[in-house]
Amino acid sequence: MPTIIQKIRDVYPTLSNAKKTAASYFLNDYASLQLATVTELAEQIGVSDTTIINLCSDLGFIGFSDFKRAVRDELQQEHASVHLTTGMSSQAPDDKIAQLARPILQNLETTFSDPQNCAAIAQAAEMIKQANMVYAVGFWSFATAAEEFCLQMRRQGKKAQAIYPSLGDYIDKILQIEASDIVLLYDFSLYTSALTEICTLLKKRNVPIILITDMGPCPRIGYADITIHCRTKMGNDQCAVCTMPIVQTVNYILRSLAVDRNVQDEYSILREGIFSRFNPYGVIEPSSKSSTHI
Repeated sequence: MPTIIQKIRDVYPTLSNAKKTAASYFLNDYASLQLATVTELAEQIGVSDTTIINLCSDLGFIGFSDFKRAVRDELQQEHASVHLTTGMSSQAPDDKIAQLARPILQNLETTFSDPQNCAAIAQAAEMIKQANMVYAVGFWSFATAAEEFCLQMRRQGKKAQAIYPSLGDYIDKILQIEASDIVLLYDFSLYTSALTEICTLLKKRNVPIILITDMGPCPRIGYADITIHCRTKMGNDQCAVCTMPIVQTVNYILRSLAVDRNVQDEYSILREGIFSRFNPYGVIEPSSKSSTHI
């Protein structure tokens, strides 16, 4: 049975502009919907009460109260699932670590329990395997994520390069990308016009784009060949962003490549070569294949 988030994403392309505004708010502040009245919500979003009610009807609910009840029930099910997964008792509210970890686990579960999302992640891994060159584009804080991804790709013998605005010449680099290459684009900023410009240039050159974004609608989705949605919200904490689903999505792609190429043996050979080269004192490194008896 599709979740409420899945339902919103499914109907989003068919909605009016006002309903799309409300739907975007629903996706980005999902947990707070169970607490607001329809009038309060309409004022916060900047639409009419009727728009909210009609959107709920489009999603298959009988009015806003029915929708809000479904949100509350779904969130309770998520909480129960997290307790079962972690083995934590609901009788331990003072366990601060468990409380802080709960939204992270919920975000991971939401990201990876969506069959469409999982299929997109697997397809992205296959496309990257076939590409001649892999580029990762990340702006602001995601520049580091792009660099780390490309570093791990190069360690597996894949040609990869990160592109981010602080390089200054990022547009020139974009124009060098060929249709046989592929671009992994981190997109977690709704109003970044530079990302739209990059996507426009890439599509003119028929370059495949893998978009990693959050659960809400994104202006660049229309440019992407594959879109992977990551739940990044941390409940009512507006200052925190959960990056774990983003990291684990990329980790799956990296592990998929590693398994196919059996790079574990290659890592061992590389490590042995580096150790012997930078070992001026002749220290003998313990072998993982040998056992020592005392």
